[in-house]
Order: sequence, then structure tokens, then C-alpha cells
Amino acid sequence: MRFGLSTNGMNPFNTVSTNHSTWPVILCIYNLPPWLCMKRTHLMMLILIKGPRQPRNNIDVFLQPLMEELLQLLTKGERVWDEYKKEHFKLKVLLFVTITNLPGLGSLSRQVTKGYKGCVVCLDGTSTKFLKHSKKMVYMGHRRFLPSTHPYRKNKKSFDGTVEN
Repeated sequence: MRFGLSTNGMNPFNTVSTNHSTWPVILCIYNLPPWLCMKRTHLMMLILIKGPRQPRNNIDVFLQPLMEELLQLLTKGERVWDEYKKEHFKLKVLLFVTITNLPGLGSLSRQVTKGYKGCVVCLDGTSTKFLKHSKKMVYMGHRRFLPSTHPYRKNKKSFDGTVEN
């Protein structure tokens, strides 16, 4: 079986001023047909992490038992019954994908998602610029992923004054 792990923080009270965070951790089964795999009846909520703040790197404490069990199911499998064939078989599982937003990606993978090296595509090759008036970090240099004939690659005026070669 192939699983997808999804997590994202939410405010259960729908108010911005409260300092409470809830992080559901959900597994979805990707062996099901596309119209079923994301239905509520086929999703498994494994963990509900609640507290005053998001778990950040401490999410490992909550996920460790799950990862150990998934690793055991991947390597050894589990003997289960197939009602159609009327026989036992060895079921193995694979964590196929994780679905998160950017802060969730930083928590799950311990990857830097903000600051000077915050681009999850470029990593150490991140080209950053701090905008002093808006006090924000922007990540430049992504025009290099466009086709070489794309008009944005030579457009200096609309971007940071450089041409992407």
C-alpha cells in the first residue's frame, strides 16, 4: 500500500488573537481510485497535536512511533487475509508522499524555509534580497527555470535589474 502523510497547523477557534495551535497528522491511501483517496471516510487521522504553539522540530517526538511502525511494515510487512482469494498474503506499505504547506515542510523535513537560504528549490544556491521598506526577504533568480527563449529572462525592468542567462 502507498500512503500520503499530510499535516498542517490550524487555529481551531477561528480567531487570530488566540495563541493555540492544532496540528492534525493524516494518512491517505493512494491505492484507492482518485475519486476515493481524498474522501473523509478513507482518511486516517493518526495524531492530533495541540498546544500553545506549533510543534516545529519537536514534531519528531510525535511522529517517531508512526515512522517506526511504517518502517517495520515496509521491511517485514504484515500477514493479512485476502477475502477475495481466500488466502493470506504479506502486506507491505510505503510512505509515498508528504503534503504540507511551507512551514509544515520546514517542520517535517527540518529544512530551512525562511531567511537567506529559505528557498526549498535552490537550497544553498538561493539568491536573496532584503527589501528594507517592506522588511521582507525575497528570493530572486527563479527566472533561470523558465525556457531560454522566455521573455522574462531578459526583462530587467520588471525584476531586479539583471538578465537571467
